[in-house]
Amino acid sequence: MRVLFIIVTFLFSSFATYAQDTAQCFSNFPAEVFNVEEKPPIKLDSDTENFKTVIEESYKTSSVNFGGHYLIVSWGCGISCQSHALVNFKTGQVKAIPFVTSLGLSFQANSDLLILNPDLDHDKQEQKHLKGETEYYIVENDSLVQLSKSKVPKSCF
Repeated sequence: MRVLFIIVTFLFSSFATYAQDTAQCFSNFPAEVFNVEEKPPIKLDSDTENFKTVIEESYKTSSVNFGGHYLIVSWGCGISCQSHALVNFKTGQVKAIPFVTSLGLSFQANSDLLILNPDLDHDKQEQKHLKGETEYYIVENDSLVQLSKSKVPKSCF
């Protein structure tokens, strides 16, 4: 009887953990992908004007890759360092994403979910020197709102 109780307890705790993990998945934060017929001119802000060339070139040659109507543009800022900008395809407005990453970003065109430093694991010898944490954000009104800081759920991929 005790063994059955342990098994049932394990199954329920596993289900609860799985439900928490899936809450962070891309499909739980859907975004309708905007059909870009004509791109508006980009509007850089003071935080992005120094990166005009990389942003403009990406904007010219790319389509929506995040949150239904955004383009995320990334560039290197040193060893294990990436900076990013968010371009709104509806307005042309460009905003710097206000943090740098060590392991980049994970995102999808049809989801509002943005994962910083996916798969970051400070227990791995080759990642001990990296700064930051895995963080989850969603986009709302051209701003990123933090959901949580935790390890990337395996059920998301």
